[in-house]
Amino acid sequence: MTALGGTVVPTPGGGGVGRHSLAGFVHQSDVVDGLGRARLGNGLKLLEGGLILAPLIGGYTFLQTRPCLGETQQKAHPRHKPDLPPRRSAGKVKALEPKSQTMTETTKQPEVVPSDFPAVSGKVLIAESDPLFGRILKTKLEKWGYQVVLEATGNGAMEFYRMDNYRVVITSADLPGFNGVELCRAIRALRRPQYTYLLFTATGGDKDALVAGLAAGADEFMAKPLNALELGLQMKNAERLLALEDKVNLGGGVDLATGILTRYAFVQFFITVLAKSRRAKGIGALLFVTINNDMDIFHRFGFEAQFLVHKAVVDAVQPALRQSDLFARVDENEFCLLLHDIPMENVSLVSDRVHDLLKGLKVEFSETWITPTISLSVTSFPQDAMGAEEIIYEAPRQDCPVAK
Repeated sequence: MTALGGTVVPTPGGGGVGRHSLAGFVHQSDVVDGLGRARLGNGLKLLEGGLILAPLIGGYTFLQTRPCLGETQQKAHPRHKPDLPPRRSAGKVKALEPKSQTMTETTKQPEVVPSDFPAVSGKVLIAESDPLFGRILKTKLEKWGYQVVLEATGNGAMEFYRMDNYRVVITSADLPGFNGVELCRAIRALRRPQYTYLLFTATGGDKDALVAGLAAGADEFMAKPLNALELGLQMKNAERLLALEDKVNLGGGVDLATGILTRYAFVQFFITVLAKSRRAKGIGALLFVTINNDMDIFHRFGFEAQFLVHKAVVDAVQPALRQSDLFARVDENEFCLLLHDIPMENVSLVSDRVHDLLKGLKVEFSETWITPTISLSVTSFPQDAMGAEEIIYEAPRQDCPVAK
């Protein structure tokens, strides 16, 4: 145990067990965790409340530790009185006051708090060969509410990226196997429907790595070692860019993954169709195509396979559509066909056609054939006073034959 020039000064009352003030006697590195557990050496024992039981001639005495930077002041033990002024001794030893924490707060960098982020990206993939830097980065991002996967190799990071929809990827320049530049190029070559924000990291003075990363498709560059404030601002920029892209895509009305209408655009069209049907006392139907094993496909084969299955289902249904029909994606695993001016008894003609088109559908992925399990259901409109979204998501449906 290291003494930092502090001196134990006995309180009035002499021997026995008394309360003492400890000024700088316990070093911060001596304390393991601040929860009353420590290895102090020299026969000292750390008790609850920051008290130290120290052996003296004729017995033991209690000592009060000085709080470490950033920790709250320890409360006095309830069984002992507050510290009294020290008695003057031959050496005129003066008890030192604990350092104020307000001095450190004025120089501390401001931190971007988790509530600042709109949580668009959600999942973050980190490709980092330095285990310490990677753990620090992962811990900080998880504190801000992100789901983080940390991978030490470029090849492994690419496998993770293919398996899930990561909107933000943070990659180091130096990676075994696939290096950071090659990883950026490979990600950009996939041309996913949703944009991926790439943050490239390297040592501060490596200008060549900076240029190579940006040329390979990285959006931004961050120097090592980690600066938490800079990381927070980089993530805010990523969220802003991704939110803007999602807003533009939503406003355009087309689902980029499948090429059909988005849920938002479909609802807006359906509101108009529903109002017209009520005025003209007309009737129509909504035919739903649901991929029942969608999440199983995702967990077994990953995001890329799930995307290919969605596209194959949409392409297969296209020949059954009339020019006046609207086809849209209304949920992660569900599509909806709006049939104008058609009574329910005639919907079976369309559902049978869709059933035949989807029957036996298989999708090839990575030398494996995936068979989606698809069900068809139907509901009519208008229905009493139900609005457009209520009919789509809450109205009772009638099952159609299952396409197997």
